[in-house]
Amino acid sequence: MEAEREAYRAQHRLELEKFEAQLAAEEARSRAAEEEALRMAQLAEEQAQELEGEANDKEREARRWEAQAVAVAAERSALLEELEQTKARLPGGRRAGAGAPARRQGH
Repeated sequence: MEAEREAYRAQHRLELEKFEAQLAAEEARSRAAEEEALRMAQLAEEQAQELEGEANDKEREARRWEAQAVAVAAERSALLEELEQTKARLPGGRRAGAGAPARRQGH
């Protein structure tokens, strides 16, 4: 009878040890999954910051191009105004070169 009880206890100890080992393995997998999720979240955050930096760079470049376009338009407007003033100062309001025949180059 005593041997049966010892065998029964040994069987339960083995089952308990097996369960504890399974629990420890599950906890290890869970920690590994958590760590992987944290690494992935950190990587996603780094990529988001990188993309935000690139977007800021593109926005600055677009503003620079826009400023250049405004400057070119202002310069064009000033040159057209200067041209109109020059035309108005010509004798009789004539356009420069209006009476001269056009030259053809290379033909």
